[in-house]
Amino acid sequence: MRRRQGFTLVELLVSVALIVFIMVILSEAFSASMTAFRLLKGVGDMDARLRTASNLLRNDLTADHFEGKKRLSDPNFWAEGPPREGFFRLFHGSLLKQTAGSAYFQECDDGSGDSLPVNRAADHVLHFTAKRRGNNRGDFFTGQVPATSPLLGVSTNFFNQPIDARYQDVAGTYVSQWAEIAYFLQANGASAAGATPLFSLYRRQRLVLPNTLDANTNDPVKMTPIPAAAATMYNDLSLLTAGGNLAFNNPSDLAVPDRRLSSYMPVTDSSGNPTNGDLILTDVLSFEVRVIVLTSAGGPSTPSALHSLPAGSFVDGNNPSFGAAKVFDTWTDQASTSPIANIDYSSWATAGTTISLPLKAQVLALAVTIRVYDFKTEQTRQITIIQDM
Repeated sequence: MRRRQGFTLVELLVSVALIVFIMVILSEAFSASMTAFRLLKGVGDMDARLRTASNLLRNDLTADHFEGKKRLSDPNFWAEGPPREGFFRLFHGSLLKQTAGSAYFQECDDGSGDSLPVNRAADHVLHFTAKRRGNNRGDFFTGQVPATSPLLGVSTNFFNQPIDARYQDVAGTYVSQWAEIAYFLQANGASAAGATPLFSLYRRQRLVLPNTLDANTNDPVKMTPIPAAAATMYNDLSLLTAGGNLAFNNPSDLAVPDRRLSSYMPVTDSSGNPTNGDLILTDVLSFEVRVIVLTSAGGPSTPSALHSLPAGSFVDGNNPSFGAAKVFDTWTDQASTSPIANIDYSSWATAGTTISLPLKAQVLALAVTIRVYDFKTEQTRQITIIQDM
């Protein structure tokens, strides 16, 4: 009997077919694993971005906002009158809308393709003062000023002591425990799936001088006045212009509304790039801020939009251009010390006046929801922060 010297043609074809079949299976498995890895990486990247933003937001919200240890959740917050130092302001630009295609607070498709309606807000603004605790340089806010600025600890106050000269020893860097901070969205021109507009989340920080006795004086013996033309060199500081000079803010000044940031949008250079607004997140679908207040039954409410809270109209009537906007503000009962206006805010507690903000709810916490979109995975991801106030 003759021995076989090799495989038959049929056997070779069958083996090749099996190999090709196995290779197809392996290729599909590899492709599926790469897709899963890409999706997981996209989700991980979005989580990391949201985590960074939430940590920054938490640090700012947990800081002191007023004199001493005064908190929005204090039972006697309103009974004691408005804060003497600092402020806390929450702005809702528009009502909840059902209109498809609106860029603002609405129910709409978030671009994820799941056709599930979601709330989204693009005109909510958090605006407040923050005071950090501690005595180390790293515990303070820092900002850039001219290297030869007279604010860098060279001036003395009426007691012949330096103006908060702690850590004012680095040329071009000013250090303060206090800062005026705003979180807001700005359209970036991009769109998610379904033509839903996307935004960028910015954080704008301006340092507040703890003492302005000499900084705003017109006595050149104490400190040479800084001309208004130098304003762009002090973008990191909270200030106004008056009489041709810069007028810097202290924490008591900022209790008065017209001394604060009037425009949240960051100052831009000739190329349109923000110069003093820090970019926190890109491709943001929604930045929604709701409040949790103490109800008449003595317990916390569900997270609510300002429009849904009870007790009167708390629109900033001094700014009628806000239209349907709702504003929560700690306000003031003092006359304005602003060099550009002299408004008497003593009627802040009187409902129905043009500048009254009668909402005196005890704010227990804030619920901040941020939603971002990822172009690679065409998915959305969100995080909600519940922060005691």
